Amino acid sequence: MQPDLIALLEKYLSGSLTETEQQLLAALLEEEGNQRILAALIDQQLELTGHEPPEYAPLKAASFRRLEAAMDRSEEVAPARAVSRWRRLRPFAVAASILLVLAAGLYLLAPRRVTSMPAPSEISYAQAVPYTRHIILPDSSTIILRANSTLQLGRNFNTKTREVVLIGEAYFDIRHSTGKPFIVHTGALKTTVLGTAFNIIAYAGARQVTVAVTKGKVKIEDHQKTVATLMPDCEMVYTLNDSTAAQQPVDAYSLVTSWTKKEVLFEAISFGSIADILSRRYGVTIRFRNNALKECHVRTAFKGTESLPEVLDLLCTAMNASYTINDSEGVMISGDGCN
Repeated sequence: MQPDLIALLEKYLSGSLTETEQQLLAALLEEEGNQRILAALIDQQLELTGHEPPEYAPLKAASFRRLEAAMDRSEEVAPARAVSRWRRLRPFAVAASILLVLAAGLYLLAPRRVTSMPAPSEISYAQAVPYTRHIILPDSSTIILRANSTLQLGRNFNTKTREVVLIGEAYFDIRHSTGKPFIVHTGALKTTVLGTAFNIIAYAGARQVTVAVTKGKVKIEDHQKTVATLMPDCEMVYTLNDSTAAQQPVDAYSLVTSWTKKEVLFEAISFGSIADILSRRYGVTIRFRNNALKECHVRTAFKGTESLPEVLDLLCTAMNASYTINDSEGVMISGDGCN
């Protein structure tokens, strides 16, 4: 039965299933053995990358983690339950967690529904706010700025260098730019990279600065010397009082997502409430063409490092909805609402 399942999944993701094949796929996914095959296929794709790039984030979101747990007969609840059925599989009842994993696969292969992304905001991030912000810099680098943290861009950012000043905590996923190092100033320390991803904790008044690397390599300096050169899954804790540094191995990505995911764990709340959270987080206006869709309840979770299109693709596919993004209007979500 395995070849049939794989062939049907490939046809499903390319949008070429016949009505009969839709019925067969729905029936196959009712079987636990085929659920395990699906999980193994997804895991194999992740292993091929050697790390967790942002575009694969939906596959390792809580929907997939809890699917694995459910297949091991744990007592965790499936993380996402679409209120309305999928158009492509209607009227077949397939487990909601399986559908969301397929939705993630569809996201990876389907054309994006984004007309254009809003231009990076020119507002200052020097004012602390009580929620996490997802920031896209002019060089297309991404920063997840934790609540009550601040970030200031250098006046000539993205000319000869790319320099920022951080107070608080942030996760940086830096776009490579030859000849333009990315430099993060945190009090007495300076962290320099070309293209990599890392987390920094440097609160005002704190006695320590912590840097953890998820991919690439970073160089950390104080006013006198190079303090450390960090590779992936390595963390450095720098003590300000005596200018000493200690390194240790860590699961850096897990450390990052332990805080980035906190505001995007959605336990059966309305689509409208989720839109409000995403609007603050990504700094865009989100509207609904049909207000009835705002009242639909969703249960799902993200890691918090995903881009806005990644989040909307998964949510809208699960809710049988669609969306557009453009510069002038922000995000517009369309759909029929709940059944």
